[in-house]
Amino acid sequence: MHSYERQFPIFKNKTQDFYVKNQSNTRYNTMYNPQATIYFTEGAAGQHHFTPSEPYPSTNNTVYSDIQIGLGKLIIYNETHLYYEHFRSNDSTVLDYFWLIKDPQPTYSSSKVVVLLVISIIFIVLAFLSLLWFYQTIGKKLTDNPEI
Repeated sequence: MHSYERQFPIFKNKTQDFYVKNQSNTRYNTMYNPQATIYFTEGAAGQHHFTPSEPYPSTNNTVYSDIQIGLGKLIIYNETHLYYEHFRSNDSTVLDYFWLIKDPQPTYSSSKVVVLLVISIIFIVLAFLSLLWFYQTIGKKLTDNPEI
């Protein structure tokens, strides 16, 4: 396949939810918190021998496709922002681009992890002591008194 194609976020062959903020066109160039993988194929570089005369048939999942010879550039700015652009080789015209922006994930400081660990251990010890008490008091009464 000698062409470029970008698709919506897809999972199990179905477009998944994502949020588009202040989008004035239908190219969906900025996607917030997509719930699935965004597939794009950068196959438009190289020779003219297998370049199609028209784009391959698009699916409902296709955002943009192009058959012009081009290249792609991926920039990862930080853990929440990714930028990709597809541009034509001969004059560097940007033909497609998109931003992928995700909300920052909560980070736990080591002190919070220690507190959660201590609370979990206390809960487990209390549950064990409760079972031990139940067995020694209620369980013993049940085994000693066959009428119950």
